[in-house]
Amino acid sequence: MMRVFGFGLIALLTFCIFVLVFAPASLIWRVAEKEVIRNVPDLHVLRVGGTVWSGAAELAYRQFPTSLLSWQIAPLPILGAKVETQLVVAGEGHELNGDGLVEQQFAQVKSLTGYIEASYINRVSQPQGLTFAGTVDIQSLSFQSDLRWIQEARGRIYWPGGKIVSRTIQAGTRVFDLPALTGDISMRGDTIYLNLHHNNETIVDILVKPDGWISVAVKARLFDLANLPWPAGSSPSDTVLEFEEKLLRSNR
Repeated sequence: MMRVFGFGLIALLTFCIFVLVFAPASLIWRVAEKEVIRNVPDLHVLRVGGTVWSGAAELAYRQFPTSLLSWQIAPLPILGAKVETQLVVAGEGHELNGDGLVEQQFAQVKSLTGYIEASYINRVSQPQGLTFAGTVDIQSLSFQSDLRWIQEARGRIYWPGGKIVSRTIQAGTRVFDLPALTGDISMRGDTIYLNLHHNNETIVDILVKPDGWISVAVKARLFDLANLPWPAGSSPSDTVLEFEEKLLRSNR
C-alpha cells in the first residue's frame, strides 16, 4: 500500500513539475490580458508562444512596427516569491535588452540598453510631416514600479544629430541639420521627466504624467540650432511650442 502511495506521489510531483516547466505562456496571458489592455488600450498582442519560463510575444503599438518580446525566467528565485527574467524587445529598426524583476507589489526593469533607428520613429512622425535620420542610442534605462505607476526612473539616451525633413502645405519641404542631442531621464515628483539638451542647454522637455498624459515643451533654442528665426520676443530658454496627448490610462 505504501509503495502504491509512493508511486502515486512521485507521479503527482512529476506532473506538477511538467506543468510548471512546459505550461504555455498563452495561458498566463489570458489571465493578464484584460488588465494590460485596460491600462495600455493601444497595445495589441498578436500572438504569444513558448512557455512561462522561455517564451515570446509579438506586440503592436499604434503605427509603430511590431516588436517581438522574448523572455527567459530564472527558476530558483521563484522559491523566494519573486520572478527574475532577461528581456529582449526587437523588431524592424529597434532592439532593447534588459533585466526584469517582479515581486509582490513591486516591478523593476534595469540595465536596459539598445537602439531605435529613425525608420522606427518615422512610421509615426512621417504622416505628421516629419522624418528623421540616424539612430537613437539607449545607453542605460532603469524603472521601478509599484504596479500602479512608475516610482523611480533614470537613464540616458543619445542621438548623434542629422537631418530632419519637414513637409507642410504652407512651407513645402524644408531640410534642417541638428547637432547631437542627449536625453536624461529622471523623476519630478511622480512625473517621468525627459530632458533633451545640447551642450547642457535644454532643447525639449517631455513629461509623462501619472494620469497618462504626455506633455512636450519645445524651447526657442531649437529654432536657433536649426537656423530658423525665433518667434518674436522670445529668449532661447522660452517655451515656444507646447502640446499634450493621452498615451496611457491612469491606474490611480
